[in-house]
Amino acid sequence: MNNAITNYVVYMSACNSELTKQVHFGLAVGTKAFTHDALLFVEYAKTVDTMLLCYLLQYDLGRLETHRPELFGNVIENFIATELTKLISNTGARLGLYHFRTSDQKEVDFVLEKPSGELAAIEVKSRGQVSSDDFKGLNELQRLTGEDFQCGVVLYRGKDIVPFGERLWAIPMDQICS
Repeated sequence: MNNAITNYVVYMSACNSELTKQVHFGLAVGTKAFTHDALLFVEYAKTVDTMLLCYLLQYDLGRLETHRPELFGNVIENFIATELTKLISNTGARLGLYHFRTSDQKEVDFVLEKPSGELAAIEVKSRGQVSSDDFKGLNELQRLTGEDFQCGVVLYRGKDIVPFGERLWAIPMDQICS
């Protein structure tokens, strides 16, 4: 595989200025760390088509959930990353797409930022139900960014839209991915 394409994303550790690497399922092309009001974000790398990813890694998507459940959630996350990247690109929206993680491992899979600094955040879960634990990263990002935080969503495989606090919802994936 080409050296420019890697299967990791570099994350910035919030507890010090050292760069740390964390394995991330997906093909990435370059990353860039930056701060927003003293918060550390990593620009989300461009991803490739999820089916191409599965083909290159020789994964049978139809059997992945039952035969490789530890990877299934990562494939879904990669799919959402690809869809968000296409949405931003095709609409011409001026949005940054980032990942957020604190030093105590609270994270948000995707943070969308407008040029004005307003943020929307998305956490992806492959399960059919959600709990308040699934909102830890979103709650922390909301606390740290204050009024810039416009909304937070946990995408999950359930059937109902469920409010989980001020500007926080669980939304079924099929409501936005169909």
